[in-house]
Amino acid sequence: MIRLETQAKPLKANKRRTHCRAAVMRSNGVIRAMLWLVLAFLPCFAQAQTPFIPVVQIGVASSGNTCVFSNPVASGNVLIGSSSWESSTSTPSVTDTRTSSYSVPTLAAKTLSTAGNVKAAVSVATAASNGANTITFSVSGATFQWTSCAEFPSNTWTTTIDAADSQIATGTPASITSATLTTARNSDLIYAHVGGFNSGGAFVIGGGYTTAGIQQGHDSAAQEFKIAGTNGGYTASFNTTGNTDVTLVTIALRSAPITFQSPALLPDGALSKAYNYTLLATGGTGAYAMLNHFRYVANRTLSQQFDMCHHWNSKLKLQQ
Repeated sequence: MIRLETQAKPLKANKRRTHCRAAVMRSNGVIRAMLWLVLAFLPCFAQAQTPFIPVVQIGVASSGNTCVFSNPVASGNVLIGSSSWESSTSTPSVTDTRTSSYSVPTLAAKTLSTAGNVKAAVSVATAASNGANTITFSVSGATFQWTSCAEFPSNTWTTTIDAADSQIATGTPASITSATLTTARNSDLIYAHVGGFNSGGAFVIGGGYTTAGIQQGHDSAAQEFKIAGTNGGYTASFNTTGNTDVTLVTIALRSAPITFQSPALLPDGALSKAYNYTLLATGGTGAYAMLNHFRYVANRTLSQQFDMCHHWNSKLKLQQ
C-alpha cells in the first residue's frame, strides 16, 4: 500500500497566487510526499480526509454452510468464501447464487486443512454477474460449521493466490500465527480464517488487521484481512481463549496492476488552516519514487486538477 500525504501551510491574506513544490521521503516502499500549497484566499471550507480500505462488503456469516451478502454483488469483483467445521475430512465444494467459479481448496495448496479436530478452508472467485448472492460451502458430513464471505473490488485485487498457509495449534493455545507468506506484488490482500474447538472459545484479531467477522456459539471462528505493503513476507495471527484446538488458513491474493484508490478530486481546504490528505494506491512491485511535482513513471497515470478552491491538477505516476 502506498500512501502519499499532502499538507498545506496557512496562507497570509495578501497572497493571491498558487504555487506548489514537493519534497519526497521513502521508507520501506511507503512514500510520504509533503506538498506545500500557497492558496489563494477563497471561501472554501472542508475537512481533510484519510483514505478508505477498499472493501465492498462483508457478508453475514452463518452457523452452517452458507453466507449471505447483504447487498448485491458486482460482476467481476473478487469474492472470498471461508469456512471451518468438525468431523468431515471431505474436500469442500463452493458455489453461489451467481454461478461464480470458485477455486477448489486443497491440502497441497494449503488452502485446506483437515488434520486437526477443526478443519478449515478458503476459496476465491470472480463474481459471474450482478445481483443478490449467497455462498454455499458444502462439506459432506460436516458438523459445527461456520461460513463467512467478503467482496473486494476487481480493480484492486485478482483471484490469483500468491501464497497460502495452514496451521494447527493444540493444547489450549493462547495464539496462532501463520507461516510467512511471500507476496509477488505490493498491496496483496492478506485474508485469514481461524476456527476453534470449543463452544466457549473466542478469538481476537491480530495487530494491523481489520476484522471480517467473529463468530461464537457452537465452537468459534473469526476472519481478518489487511492490505500488505511492499511485496515480501507477511504473517497473520489471532489470539484465542478457551479453545483446545485451533486451525488457521491464510491466503495472499495478488493485487491488480498499480491503481490509485483515492478520489480524483481532493476535498476543499480552508483559508489559513493546515491541510493534509493521504492518497492511497495499490499494486506494482518493489520500492517507489516520486518525481517532479507529483509526476510518476509507471504503468498507470492519474490526472487530477488543482483549482482555485484548493483542488490540484497533476499527472501522478509511480516509478518502480
